[in-house]
Amino acid sequence: MPPSHKNTRNVASAHKALQLDPEALSKAKKNHFKAPKTTQAYSYTIGTAHKWLHQVVLEATNSTGSTSTSNSTTSLFLHPLAASSFDKPTEVTAQILAQYISHQVVTEKMSKSTGDTTHAAFKAYFNDWYVIKNLE
Repeated sequence: MPPSHKNTRNVASAHKALQLDPEALSKAKKNHFKAPKTTQAYSYTIGTAHKWLHQVVLEATNSTGSTSTSNSTTSLFLHPLAASSFDKPTEVTAQILAQYISHQVVTEKMSKSTGDTTHAAFKAYFNDWYVIKNLE
């Protein structure tokens, strides 16, 4: 069913108002990025990543010369900050997050959009972490 002419005018005028008022645009973006479904998806994504990180750090700690991972990858997960790198940004967070997204897409054969969602979830999570930290 095509939208009515009245609804089209309302959407157009709302869109124009957002373009003219940067504060309204910013508020609309914040509301959009905090949508319940988005928040739920991001929460699930970050929870899954935490489980994976815990498992990989545990495996790296328990292995003394595994042939399934390279030495540089193993040493990355043996870094003292590795276990907490999905809780707060650390010097190894970007490398570990890249390993996780690569693992999802290549090993688990998930779609590229899953990797994009993971990236967006952590970006939002760390932005929120940064805001909270600086408000204290």
